[in-house]
Amino acid sequence: MNELPQSLICLGAVRGRGRKPPTPTPVEEILSILPEDVLFELARTHGVEPDLHRDRGSLVAALAALPDSDHLTAEADRRNIAYRLGRLRPRQLRELGERHRVSLHGLRRKSDLVEALTDAPDSSAILMELEASVPAEREATPCYGERQMAINVA
Repeated sequence: MNELPQSLICLGAVRGRGRKPPTPTPVEEILSILPEDVLFELARTHGVEPDLHRDRGSLVAALAALPDSDHLTAEADRRNIAYRLGRLRPRQLRELGERHRVSLHGLRRKSDLVEALTDAPDSSAILMELEASVPAEREATPCYGERQMAINVA
C-alpha cells in the first residue's frame, strides 16, 4: 500500500513526513563545530552536565538555551582557538606568532605561548589559518594500510 522503501527510512528522509528539521540558531551552529573536549568543558563551566544529555545535539541545544548566549559564543571561540593551538608544537606556535606579529618574546612554556596567541587581537585570523591547514595536511599524507606498508619495493 503506501509502503516506503527501507533505505529512505534508514536515512531519515521521511522522519517528519513533510516537516523540515528546525533551522539551527547561530549559537547552535558555533557550538556544533566545537571539538567534543571543548564542548564538554564549556558545558561544565556553565553548569550543564554533559553526561545527562543523550547525544551531542541535545547538549548543544541545552547550551544554546542558556541566557547570555553572546558571551557563550565568544567564550566558545576562545576555547576553540586555545584547544587547536594547544595541539601544536612550541616551534609551530612561535612561527604562528611571527606570521601574525604577536610578541612571544620571553615566553618559554607552551601554555604561555598558547595564551598569548589566544589573547592576540588577530586570534580569529590565526584560527582561520589553523582550520585551513588541517584539511591540507590530511590530503597530503598518503593513506596506506599496514599490509601495503610491508611491501618491499626493491
